[in-house]
Amino acid sequence: MNSRNLNHLKLILSLGVMVAAAWVVLAWPQLIASPQAADLFVTPGGAGSACTQASPCQLATAAAQAADGDTIYVAAGTYTGSNSEVVLINSAIQLLGGWDGAAAGPIVRDPAAHQSIIDGQTTRRGITLNKAGVIDGFTIRSGAQVNFGAGILVDTAATGTAVIRHNRFNNNIAVWYGGGISVEPNAAALIENNQFFGNQSGNGSMGSYYGGAVFTRAFTTVTIRGNRFENNQGSSGGAISTDRTHITIEGNWFVGNNSHLTVDLSASGAYSATVRNNLFKDNTGGGLSVNGDGYTNVPVLHNTFTNNGTVLSSNQAVLLSGNAGAVMINNLIANHPGASIVTSSGGTVSGSHNLFWQNGSNPHLLSNPVQADPAFAPDGYHLGPGSAAVDSGTNAGITVDIDGQSRPQGGGFDIGADEAIFLTYLPMVLRP
Repeated sequence: MNSRNLNHLKLILSLGVMVAAAWVVLAWPQLIASPQAADLFVTPGGAGSACTQASPCQLATAAAQAADGDTIYVAAGTYTGSNSEVVLINSAIQLLGGWDGAAAGPIVRDPAAHQSIIDGQTTRRGITLNKAGVIDGFTIRSGAQVNFGAGILVDTAATGTAVIRHNRFNNNIAVWYGGGISVEPNAAALIENNQFFGNQSGNGSMGSYYGGAVFTRAFTTVTIRGNRFENNQGSSGGAISTDRTHITIEGNWFVGNNSHLTVDLSASGAYSATVRNNLFKDNTGGGLSVNGDGYTNVPVLHNTFTNNGTVLSSNQAVLLSGNAGAVMINNLIANHPGASIVTSSGGTVSGSHNLFWQNGSNPHLLSNPVQADPAFAPDGYHLGPGSAAVDSGTNAGITVDIDGQSRPQGGGFDIGADEAIFLTYLPMVLRP
């Protein structure tokens, strides 16, 4: 073989090896090392930049270092800041409160025993999320903001779904929108198992201020589940106010909030909403408002409305207006000084198997109504023995109640948020 042919053969073999190597890299990406998610640790007295369990750092240091997929464990104590917010999150991370602060050993979290407090000192926001992640196990208090989200702002840039759970929001105040949480346009959020106490939109008056606890803005998708809203204030939506949001509201307690409307859903266009298994009790104004042609045939299922509207003029349980429509099934509406269900400005309502008791008026009884005593237990919303709501509902596709207990119990579905369980005690049999 001459030298030219030999060199040509070597070139072909070299190219073959290179192609084969390239195929292996493309076909087996797991062979390429990828960065691993990191755990970072924070204490109020932390220092340096190691952010390890043995050598924790400051919260702002860890937040600045964190990359997508990382977890920051935050020990008990109070955390404040000097910028627009106490914590700025620019990565998709888990921010977890309640760490016990141990310098070694297994990572132990107990937010009740080790309270991690984000304190805005009535000067700044608590947390800004510029990228969606998880916020879990904090007390977020005394946040202050002129416009949106004094406690937490889920920003437009927060791609993905922000998960906000197991937190307590206390006394956060936004002048206009979202005292506790504001979800900005095009963002998404799951807000579950939190407590909202004393949050406020507005300056103390009942002007046009929205979402004392939670406000959601255009083109958002939000689930609000298993939370307790108490003593929050805003003129429209003392607990929740929405603007053009795909929203699910389920299994929440709305108790003693101060507003014309406790939950105010508003949309033009085409949006979806579901309201199920919630308790509306002792709120100063109306319970639920659905407004705008963006919400049609909204399922309103297995809710309990009792003793709302005793102070302010908006004293109905449910208001449907602006061409909004709802399908109401298995709701319990009792003890309202005004009307149980009000429709205005093209609002419509249909449905069946709702219970009405001691309301000022019942202009929309709908199909198969029950008009009898719900016989509440002493807590004012669970069903007691002899309740007319027991076994009087219909199958609306809801298989659990507000307490997470299965439906139905006994002979049928109960009306309202509670599915009653009455224990039967058999007589004791004594053996010789």
